[in-house]
Amino acid sequence: MTESEERGSYERHRPDLPRRYTVSKADGSKVLTLAAPVLDAIDADPGDEVVVRRTDDGEVVLEVDDRDFVPATSLAPWLGCDDE
Repeated sequence: MTESEERGSYERHRPDLPRRYTVSKADGSKVLTLAAPVLDAIDADPGDEVVVRRTDDGEVVLEVDDRDFVPATSLAPWLGCDDE
């Protein structure tokens, strides 16, 4: 049995990036749904929390956060923000 067969027929790989996605509107909020290739690129699984951050060089980075994570929507009342 080959190494690929031992791992199964589906193997995560680094997809061709960049990819383009469209921002949509849902319940008055902006929404961006990322497809499997992007989730595979950052090794995200269902239930994982994903962090979006900006580097010192200004690049936006998506990464899986292994720590306890509080979604920004939970902080909105505390920050005095509203959904715009």
